[in-house]
Amino acid sequence: MPKIKEPKKLRKAAKDLLRLINKAVRDIEGANIYPRGNVYLDKVLLGLLSKGFLVAKAVCILVLNDLAEEAFGLSRTLVEISLIGRYLINKQTKNQMEVRAVRYTHYYAKVYSEWLKRAKRHYPSLKPGRNKSHKEFLRKARKYRSPYHWTLPPPTKQQRKLLGTNVSMMAKELDQHEQIGGIPIKWEFDYDWIYFWTSQYVHSTAWALNSHAVELRHPFRIHSNKSLDKNVPGLALFNAAIYLNKLLITVYRGLGHDQPKVIMDKLGDLLKRM
Repeated sequence: MPKIKEPKKLRKAAKDLLRLINKAVRDIEGANIYPRGNVYLDKVLLGLLSKGFLVAKAVCILVLNDLAEEAFGLSRTLVEISLIGRYLINKQTKNQMEVRAVRYTHYYAKVYSEWLKRAKRHYPSLKPGRNKSHKEFLRKARKYRSPYHWTLPPPTKQQRKLLGTNVSMMAKELDQHEQIGGIPIKWEFDYDWIYFWTSQYVHSTAWALNSHAVELRHPFRIHSNKSLDKNVPGLALFNAAIYLNKLLITVYRGLGHDQPKVIMDKLGDLLKRM
């Protein structure tokens, strides 16, 4: 993994990535891409791309303001967005991709139904207003066993043991589009290593308190041991750049569009410098 330690190089990398993000957003918006009205896949992929750009931008801003651990934790969101995009298009036909995109979208109804349950539990005297699609949402919500997962689990016990469920499954599924040496790739490293590592900072486990611990015979100070996480700022920026790169490839492949060459070339150059 890259280690951008010097403050000047670190700030330059953050500013370079931020400028590239802003340029990419202008170029993509200038291309006037219209999602097909009757296709869920287009709208979902473009929504993920929009969210991905904003998260990557936030990571840069946090690093520039010396909030590296928070930037590193936030980069997990970009890992997950990339994994979702990859899973959505990890089929041979557009119809199969569309089935996954519909399931992803209809999970909105499951969240809606969960809000109603929680409102009834915590605010029993409150009568929340109903969405105009209330009945339709409740019907769609029944498709989902868990309020926390939108994916369908693998069909057999053996496959569930092999692939896991939800994010693990999305990462370990054999790729339908890319191969190395004739063998379909997996995103197992992205899940086992990067997602797990960044999760420590998202969930504030004891691991995430390394640089916040009070040293013996020293008074308490906020974030007093920054040196213990000296590599985190560079890693956060690298995560933002690499998963934005992966997301762009995934989205344009799913839309059936050519990748934006200028943006991809500049992002590739930045990654090499990192």
